[in-house]
Amino acid sequence: MPARVALAGNPSDGYGGRVVATTVPSMVATVRAEPATDFMIGDVAFADPDDLLGADLSEGSPVRAAAGLFVATLRTLLRDHHVQPCSLSWETTIPRSVGLAGSSALVIASLRAITQLNDLAIADEQLPLLAQQVEADELGIACGLQDRVVQTFGGTLSMGFPSERDYTYFSVEVTKPLELFVLWDTSAAEPSQVVHGDLRRRFEGGDPAVTAGMARLRDFANEATAALTSGDIEALEAAMRSSYERRAMMCDLSPSHVRLIDIADQAGCGANYTGSGGAVVGAISTDPEAGAIQRAALAANAAAAGLGFATWTIS
Repeated sequence: MPARVALAGNPSDGYGGRVVATTVPSMVATVRAEPATDFMIGDVAFADPDDLLGADLSEGSPVRAAAGLFVATLRTLLRDHHVQPCSLSWETTIPRSVGLAGSSALVIASLRAITQLNDLAIADEQLPLLAQQVEADELGIACGLQDRVVQTFGGTLSMGFPSERDYTYFSVEVTKPLELFVLWDTSAAEPSQVVHGDLRRRFEGGDPAVTAGMARLRDFANEATAALTSGDIEALEAAMRSSYERRAMMCDLSPSHVRLIDIADQAGCGANYTGSGGAVVGAISTDPEAGAIQRAALAANAAAAGLGFATWTIS
């Protein structure tokens, strides 16, 4: 299951908004489910479903620390389905807690592995909702549907979120190949609930900066969709920059996260947070000479600052 980056409109996905996002094929989470005598999650064993359903997943508990995502995934399925004992193992190349949807990638990959092993007929349209239940209901993490939708269906999607637990989507026709880049800082990792918990409280309290900001973010998502469809990189970068600037108006941003935007700016690239912070995404010029200069500058500055850096092309 690949990482995902939001291009524009985030973080309005949990607030009745709209987001354009795409997957990062070089960053992947893989989960394997195999028949077993007990439920084995890494080195953590549960003798029967009741043990799983009764496991302590509170913040700071040993089970949550060692295998919380996977216990929560199994519990979500066990509430409505028969699931045979299995052994779960996993690996991931997605940097965690930097806004690249590493947790949801593991959850979606787990759901697919477990349902396939058990021949459970769960439609793809249900997977994002199940994945949200895993983190929101079982683990108490404030999260929207964006990550889970784009990771389920893949590619570049424009997504609408009429409510916290409802979504629409369509694949964006990218008319011209476009090279994107991502910069991330593992030392600046921060769980998404740090941002979303505060935003949720303010949104529900009617904070005008947040409610107005979410409405504007929907507009930027629509502008990004149109830009991708028409091949207008300047308009796409404008929508990305505007999404970041609107976030800055709503949230207190970490200087370590803002530094990533600054590095993109220094290379002449408009950028936006990929998620809740710790990584940014931007577009590289379609002009071969200008693009080569930007790519070299980004790579050099990332290396000097000890950051991760990757590029890929969407089409």
